[in-house]
Amino acid sequence: MGAIGNRLTSTANSLNIQIENLTRSESGLADTDLAEEVSNLQQGLLRFETSIRALSSQLQNEQARSRLLDFTI
Repeated sequence: MGAIGNRLTSTANSLNIQIENLTRSESGLADTDLAEEVSNLQQGLLRFETSIRALSSQLQNEQARSRLLDFTI
């Protein structure tokens, strides 16, 4: 009975720790400001889109210059 009791006690302690960890995680998720996170995501996406447009424009300019050089040679 002693070994079984020890295993049950150990399992109960482990479950209590898991409950504490889940409670902390849940609390952290509840504290997250969803509106702020969405705003940060939108700003990041806008910066990404702007960068892609700038790269695309630069590539088009380089292609146009290349065509001009091919034409003049």
